[in-house]
Amino acid sequence: MKITTFFIHSVNKVLQSFRFHIMGTDETITHILTTNDSIVRYGDGEMALMLGHDIHFQRFDVSLKERLAEILGMPECKGLKVGIPMAINSTEELKKQAADFWQENLKTGKMHWVRFCNWKKIYINSSFTWCYVDYDDKEKALQSFLKVISLWDGKDVLIVEGEASKLGVNNGLFMNAKSVKRIICPSKNAYDKYEEILEKIKILYHDELLLISLGPTATVLAYDIYKMGKRAIDIGHLNNEYKEYLEDLKIKEEKILSENEYQNQIIGKVL
Repeated sequence: MKITTFFIHSVNKVLQSFRFHIMGTDETITHILTTNDSIVRYGDGEMALMLGHDIHFQRFDVSLKERLAEILGMPECKGLKVGIPMAINSTEELKKQAADFWQENLKTGKMHWVRFCNWKKIYINSSFTWCYVDYDDKEKALQSFLKVISLWDGKDVLIVEGEASKLGVNNGLFMNAKSVKRIICPSKNAYDKYEEILEKIKILYHDELLLISLGPTATVLAYDIYKMGKRAIDIGHLNNEYKEYLEDLKIKEEKILSENEYQNQIIGKVL
């Protein structure tokens, strides 16, 4: 083993006992449901970009790197909660595949979270949007997942998403919402169109519940919209969770969103 590699593994091994203050999944979801806080989320993709790497749907961008680092490390802000993965602290509740991924990642990556995060800050669990598929205790995970869905129950919703995301299409994920509108953005390298996307949101966003599913770009967007005095939630991709939930419980939905209905929900595009 090279000296540099040995050093990196040694440092990360020492840091494994370091614990950030991260709310558990239930506490995280309850906080989101009972406050008007905006939510930004970080995962392994955002960290890779901060370290100067491309990820499969976003090329490296110096401006994006700087914005992500700024938001992650800033002091606690009233009305804003920043999420980082609970797996940085513990993988004990995760299924083996998910636990193995994070344990391998943290052999060289824990030091980067320590470097960029603010250890004085209370973070939420960014994996609250992945609160079902990756967990062993399906009953507990299901209750968390259903709480997430209740977030938009009876509300007017505006979704900002990638062109290929199509959240809720061919299923009933958002059928409990009062109404749904969408702004469609690039599925890859969305940050290249950042200013155009932000401007489109400023024009079309009124008092709806704003959900953003746009990879690392969503993190920065949600923060900038928060600074405008509006609420925005980086919701990630829920379709995989919802599909797994339907398959596990063998649920056949009576009401689903068709492709045609999805097209009618689109009120703006930045492509």
